[in-house]
Amino acid sequence: QIKAYRDVILKARPNGITIRTLDAGGDKQLEYLGMEKEENPFLGNRGIRLCLNNPEIFGEQLRAILIAAAGEKVKIMLPMVSSLDEIRKTKAMICDIQSRLEAEGVEYCKNPQIGIMIETPASAVMAEVFAKYSDFFSIGTNDLVQYITAADRGNEGVEELYNPYHPAVMRLLNNTIKAGNDAGIEVSVCGDMAANGNFTELLIGMGLKKFSVPLPMAARIKHKISNIDVN
Repeated sequence: QIKAYRDVILKARPNGITIRTLDAGGDKQLEYLGMEKEENPFLGNRGIRLCLNNPEIFGEQLRAILIAAAGEKVKIMLPMVSSLDEIRKTKAMICDIQSRLEAEGVEYCKNPQIGIMIETPASAVMAEVFAKYSDFFSIGTNDLVQYITAADRGNEGVEELYNPYHPAVMRLLNNTIKAGNDAGIEVSVCGDMAANGNFTELLIGMGLKKFSVPLPMAARIKHKISNIDVN
């Protein structure tokens, strides 16, 4: 892990990189973790919940990130956050790992940025509060739309209910972007909405300044942004 992260960090210079902590569960099942079968895995033990329930695995990843980013810039992004306690526990783990690395004489990143994915309704509703404990937000629109509309994005039977144009989705997106901007932290949007040109102008109108899109879509979204009439 250290070598993999370090290679990417060095190649990204002078830009920093964002590393999402283990985001297993839901539609991302990893057999080698011995994950138990759940009735509803999208509402189960996934993302930051899975990490905090497996501190040895989580601690190993955090340690690798801190060592790999020694002397460099790095952002650590936590998925599926729904409570402040999850942020606090992660920060406490990071502080503990840093203390042990200091005692061992191992170089490490002393000031990583800690941010969260906004993909649960709880985090979107409480964005103003969460912004006080986060260095950045990344709005994960695929899961956020799914949870707001209570419609499985992979189920054709409720496909028409999975609606990113739903007023509730728009309201929580606007609330989250505003909360981040008011707090002076970076807000980005990822997922299908970020790469959909139909939403570009709307998101910019809400105050969004950063889009996270697949590489093949980057030029198209940049072109879309450059042609928006700000007047």
